[in-house]
Amino acid sequence: MNRKKVLALGLAGSMLLGTVTTSALAVDVNQLVDVEKTDWFYPYVQYVAERDYMQGISSNKFAPEMEMTRAMFATVLYRMENPTGVSEESMFVDVPNGTWYTQAVNWAGGNKIVNGIGGNKFNPEAPITREQICTMVARYLEYAAAKHNKLYKTTVVEKTFPDANLISDFAKDAVKKCQMWGLVEGNEKGYMNPQDNATRAEVAAVIERLNELMAAGVSVGGGGGGGGGGDSTVTTETANYTVRVTLDVPSTVSATDPEFAVGSYTVKKTTTTNNKTGDQSVAVEGDQSLSDVVTALINSDDTKLKNTVDGALDKVLGKEFTQTVKGHEVTVTIDEDGVISAAMSVDVNDFADLEVQAVTQADLEKLVDKLQKGDMTFTADDVDVMADLLTRVDDVVDLPDSELEAKVKEVASQLGLEQLADGMDAQSIRNAANTYTGELKEIKAEVETQLAVNPDGTVTLDRAPVLMKVSVNLEKYLDKAGEKFTEKENAAINKLEKEIYQGTTKELTADQETAARALYNLNDPENYVEMAGEGKLKLKSVSDYVALIRNNVLSSVAFYESLNTNLADDPNFYLNLLTRAEDKYTTSSYKDYITYDVDLTKAAALLSDPDGIFVDENKDFRDTMTFQVKADVSEASYDKVLEFITGKWSSAGDILPTDIPAQLSKLIGEYTLTVSITKGA
Repeated sequence: MNRKKVLALGLAGSMLLGTVTTSALAVDVNQLVDVEKTDWFYPYVQYVAERDYMQGISSNKFAPEMEMTRAMFATVLYRMENPTGVSEESMFVDVPNGTWYTQAVNWAGGNKIVNGIGGNKFNPEAPITREQICTMVARYLEYAAAKHNKLYKTTVVEKTFPDANLISDFAKDAVKKCQMWGLVEGNEKGYMNPQDNATRAEVAAVIERLNELMAAGVSVGGGGGGGGGGDSTVTTETANYTVRVTLDVPSTVSATDPEFAVGSYTVKKTTTTNNKTGDQSVAVEGDQSLSDVVTALINSDDTKLKNTVDGALDKVLGKEFTQTVKGHEVTVTIDEDGVISAAMSVDVNDFADLEVQAVTQADLEKLVDKLQKGDMTFTADDVDVMADLLTRVDDVVDLPDSELEAKVKEVASQLGLEQLADGMDAQSIRNAANTYTGELKEIKAEVETQLAVNPDGTVTLDRAPVLMKVSVNLEKYLDKAGEKFTEKENAAINKLEKEIYQGTTKELTADQETAARALYNLNDPENYVEMAGEGKLKLKSVSDYVALIRNNVLSSVAFYESLNTNLADDPNFYLNLLTRAEDKYTTSSYKDYITYDVDLTKAAALLSDPDGIFVDENKDFRDTMTFQVKADVSEASYDKVLEFITGKWSSAGDILPTDIPAQLSKLIGEYTLTVSITKGA
């Protein structure tokens, strides 16, 4: 069971720790060494830390994976309520007087939020289970509703957990209420796991939702949901929103469509009407900015992303990929550990400038071609050509390093393969030549043996093709790719600037350029592979790729947020920007393969509203919004992708396969990414 997945969406929790004084443990979330911005629980820890509902175990540690105890959770609720005048003399025999949790337990016990375990005992140090958390939360909300004259409405349709039979009788009603309040959900398979203990990170997620639920509580009494009959009338409206990110994939790829992220939000709108003047003021609570929502979604639970990346890596690990480039076979091998090696076949005739002795140049080229294709049928004439070819290979091996490497660059330049040549040194060429010589000598000896019996006949051997394969130093190749990436960065930023401020003299500000470069830098090849030694590279880990995806999303949001300063001069800045992008797209040759279903006005509204995306500028709740991008992966669309890539990197056309590779052909079909913001779900 993955505890993160179970309670990241809303179950139980934890809080303090040990017996140190809690006032000394207040934390700044950005100073915590065990809470990263990329962690799913970061926004929840930030929320509870800022409000001092939960504290750290030290000035720089939160201990997110530590299990919560009964005393800790009682203290969290106590801090949320912040009562006064609570005695420090314990009401339970196993709770000492004057500890950091004594008053909290006394308050909870005195208000029937906890009842103890019998025998006037509370068992403060015992881990708290999910069903116990639900029980305490349900009792706390009953207490708060009576004290504050509030009604806390359920927002989620009731459902039955597959393991409902494991919920203790005392907790069944509380679990149902917490589920319908939107405080708890099952894991990815829908299980509640009521007997499992909860962690501090998981509790932080629950406490945020509990606090938002309480903030959305409706006052009891007064006409129309508010207080009437006085100088003013207060009306409260609540709307619940669900944000989903899903990917529909072809049935040949997967029988299920991944739902990558789900977020639930409750927004409260309070309208106060002056009964004398009719003037109104509107206050909104719980609205979230686009940045807040995207950050919460991308950090909520990376398990599905990890599984997706894992599946993609499984398709390449332990595989060998071969592509013929202008008559030269390039082989890339990725072993089970993700180590990448490469080799390129070369023609010895390209490296030796020798006078032909017994045979013609055409004969040599014909023999090399037969060997490369695996056509292993030979005559006595072929034996003579083999002898001359062996002489030629020996002379290649004897060339000085400088001449040999210069020849490689010359040949590569003629073929448009300069980047590969950068990764070939003299020793790798000699190693390939020696291996080639050994195979050629074996073939020659075998053919001569059989021709001795039948001099005028032909000899057919059962052998694999023979190629002179030179190992490519991919570390040098990566260095060159990194240099080219750096060269292109300024040009890319300038192009982006022109697209954003088309037809104007405006330029990116320093902050905007910084955000743009952070986004562009995600394309750096060194983000995806690392040096492995011996001229090899290695794929980075699944978690590295998940972090890249997360950073890509967050950097995109940060970049668009950096453009908000333009709204002061042009309220339609984002709409104009998106319209230009759409116009450019609809006139391109890619429109037949990628389609968008986006209301540009709604999309611009989300980008241009830093205060919140659920309530518009008129303080009205937004309706359902759906944004889709569809991509048709096919032979034709593959050609368009090649066209796009080779348009950006001229040398790519020499390396990429011109026909869709077998691995990719299995992925043919339509893919649809859908982002939906649904009110009332």
